[in-house]
Amino acid sequence: MAVFELSVSILAVCAFLPSGAPALGFIDAPMHFYPYGCQEDKVVLPNDDGHSGQISLSCSIRFYQKMYPCLFINTNGLISFVNPISQYTPLWFPQRSCRLIAPYWADVDTTENAGRIYFRESKDNAILNRAHDDIRAAFGVNFSPRSVFIASWHRVTFFGGSEVTPVSTFQAVLITNGRQTYVMFNYGDIAWTTGTASGADKNGLGGVPAEVGFNAGDRFRYYTQFGSLTPNIINIRMDTNCGLRGRYMFRVDGREVLLPTPKMYGHFTPVNSRAALRRGKPKRG
Repeated sequence: MAVFELSVSILAVCAFLPSGAPALGFIDAPMHFYPYGCQEDKVVLPNDDGHSGQISLSCSIRFYQKMYPCLFINTNGLISFVNPISQYTPLWFPQRSCRLIAPYWADVDTTENAGRIYFRESKDNAILNRAHDDIRAAFGVNFSPRSVFIASWHRVTFFGGSEVTPVSTFQAVLITNGRQTYVMFNYGDIAWTTGTASGADKNGLGGVPAEVGFNAGDRFRYYTQFGSLTPNIINIRMDTNCGLRGRYMFRVDGREVLLPTPKMYGHFTPVNSRAALRRGKPKRG
């Protein structure tokens, strides 16, 4: 499809949201989610395989040792740098030239129901303080963020779905001080894994399931969360790597992705923490 500017302010979009779409104001989301749906948010207009316009950031994000002053919100569960991504069936990492963050890469179609994608960059003190506390709890560092970018996929269904098919809610939070970058994935109800064009049945299951992780775009460095591209990814909200079920945290500004320090979150042992990491490293010589 031809994709033009597909993001507008939440105030502008309220006039034509379909019946059943969220009302203006913060959305009633799981407690571990960062707030979304407020007047400062923008909404990616309903589309299939589309994306927002290029979003300029007040504070650049460092990702795999490179600085990015802007990004794209892609409908299919991705945040990308440099270029938008319309690929609806997730691909095994590593992938060349795709610099992306994937909270849930799958074939989302926001024309099928009232589900929407919200985003904003925030410098609100309450949000910055919350990010500071979350990073300190998980990584044991005294980090002072300058900016928090929040992207939320709210009750979205899959390509081939309808107003009555299963929906999923997930969120990516990018936290930076301009030098260091942390990423948080939050998961609510995850009820489907695949679009019908990727082999799903009528309930959004089967075929090539969703992928979660990061790709540096250099053919070597990447991170794939345990369960990606398997039916088990539907259970991602039942696990954690930081002590709070339904949340995963990462540091992504360096040569490779870093996970939270286990001792920082007490006696809780993430079920999949030991198997979660798939790293690709540059070849020597």
